[in-house]
Amino acid sequence: MGNQSAVMLALLGAQRGGRTVAPGPLSLSHLLYFSTDPVAQPSIKASNTIVTENKDAVVLTCLTNDTGISIQWFFNNQSIWLTERMKLSQDNSTLTIDPVRREDAGDYQCEVSNLVSSSKSDLLRLEVKDSVAQPFIQASNTTVTENKDAVVLTCLTNDTEISIQWFFNNQSLWLTERMKLSQDNSTLTIDPVRREDAG
Repeated sequence: MGNQSAVMLALLGAQRGGRTVAPGPLSLSHLLYFSTDPVAQPSIKASNTIVTENKDAVVLTCLTNDTGISIQWFFNNQSIWLTERMKLSQDNSTLTIDPVRREDAGDYQCEVSNLVSSSKSDLLRLEVKDSVAQPFIQASNTTVTENKDAVVLTCLTNDTEISIQWFFNNQSLWLTERMKLSQDNSTLTIDPVRREDAG
């Protein structure tokens, strides 16, 4: 066992005539060893630390080189309360949340322990972003005359605190001198329209 200290539990018993009697002099021995070395601080690895609500899953793994340990998980400094969306691996080293929800955002820790010591990982912060609903576009006119008419396109969404980007034929829109965006990018005005604007 080298320098590793251990706790030894010896169970002694003797058999006579098919039945076990009081412990005798080393007739039957079972030896169990438990490490009493202090555990090292574990760490947490996350599949992702910024996830989208009701869309993404996250896998948290408690990393440790210690053996013969138990693992416990904490959320915002409290022992974690598993929901139907959470699953622990058989040895508790992996916590899966699928799908994540807004209430899952916060600080996660894992703790490893043996008979003589325990150690918690540093905090890992999980950020959960709101899912964004699909927007749609409203046009002032979809049939226009070249070099004569203007068109106003409005991106409509019920989501707040978002950024809006425009695309033309699946490419990020390159603004020309005839195009103007509103301050929040929700409205695109093309005046006048030209043949190359069709798409």
